[in-house]
Amino acid sequence: MPKRKGAEKFHSKRGSEHLFFSVGSGIGYLFNVGGGQTAHGPRASFMAGNWLTPVIGLRAGGEYTQWKQGNTNMHLAGANVDYLINISAFAARYNPKRVFEVIGALGLSYQATIVKDQKTIHSYGLRAGLQGKLNVSSAFNLFIEPQLALYPDRVDNQSSWKSYNLAGSLMAGITYKPAGYATLTFLKGGFCLAGSRYRKHRKCIVRHGIRFR
Repeated sequence: MPKRKGAEKFHSKRGSEHLFFSVGSGIGYLFNVGGGQTAHGPRASFMAGNWLTPVIGLRAGGEYTQWKQGNTNMHLAGANVDYLINISAFAARYNPKRVFEVIGALGLSYQATIVKDQKTIHSYGLRAGLQGKLNVSSAFNLFIEPQLALYPDRVDNQSSWKSYNLAGSLMAGITYKPAGYATLTFLKGGFCLAGSRYRKHRKCIVRHGIRFR
């Protein structure tokens, strides 16, 4: 019988090489789960994380959401911690040149709901997301991520007979990987091009695929 391959690991031992930072914006929505109330509004987030292996990663960050419920404006400030699974790498092995990847996220969420002249509500819940990301270079990728979150009742300062609240969001944004910046060929080529008038730069130009007559 063929021997089963073990879990994949990165070749590099530097833990910081797979750090990433993401910013996103989109819309958040509170579903009606029995209280007769819904809410929606813009949402923004910032996340920082690290891939521990080609399949497993962690991320944490904060977010801000502004919900409008009838004539009431609610401001939600939150923090999240997520466990990440690179579904593409798990299903089809790790490929650093893969253009499109699917990432699953499961984590914990905290929200502080702030309404004028009302007591701030602190809520803790669970959330899950499914991210599709387009790797446009070794340093940057674009993503879109639908998310669902489950909280105890009153995250919107309203009571529901089901005793829980269900919130959703659709986010889009960009991720930056600092270690990938050093491998951007077009940037290296650009630096070489700036000095191409000198003979000592000709080797640099040819090495990056830029030739002149």
